Amino acid sequence: MNSQIINSFRARSLVAELQIGVSFLKMAGMNIRASAQTTDLDLVHAISKGHAQAESELVQKYQRKLVAFCCARSDANRGLDFAQQVWLKILPKLRSGKYDGKNMMALLCQTARNLVIDQSRRASEKSHSLDNNPIEPASTNSRCPLEQILEAEEMTAFTDCKQSLLDKEVAVLDGNENSPELESVSKPRIYKLRHFAIRKLRDCIRKKLERGA
Repeated sequence: MNSQIINSFRARSLVAELQIGVSFLKMAGMNIRASAQTTDLDLVHAISKGHAQAESELVQKYQRKLVAFCCARSDANRGLDFAQQVWLKILPKLRSGKYDGKNMMALLCQTARNLVIDQSRRASEKSHSLDNNPIEPASTNSRCPLEQILEAEEMTAFTDCKQSLLDKEVAVLDGNENSPELESVSKPRIYKLRHFAIRKLRDCIRKKLERGA
């Protein structure tokens, strides 16, 4: 009789432990899914509220892509420095609520590009200031080679993306409303089509520049 009571107690204890284990696994799964669903908007909102952990998560999420982007436009050593400078510029603005977290990678890449161009321009100006040749003074409008490369990259992306547009989208962007492609399109529709084409072209260029294409 006593052995039956003991066995019954052990069985109930085992069932209770299993139920606790299942509950724990369910809670862990919910936490993992919640973490996976955290968006940039959520992280930036948390950063604006002073949560340091959100800053760490955001940096960890984009650091590798950002460093790769910076290295592709400078070198391995300076690329990491540029990436650090980007965060030094962006994080204070996120804390102040200036940005909402939309298009975060585009924001990081554009900041990095500006830093690369600014540093190259300063290096070029410094080089010219050390040139004491009075016969050929440095032009104030001279542009550094790297800046020209970056602008050429943007123009290449623009050209490629424009070629990917439909004929009628190209026509409205060029202001050619008398184009055969637009004969059956009403004026209000042309207006909407122009805005759509501009947005489509802008998104395409942004994606190409983010990939370093």
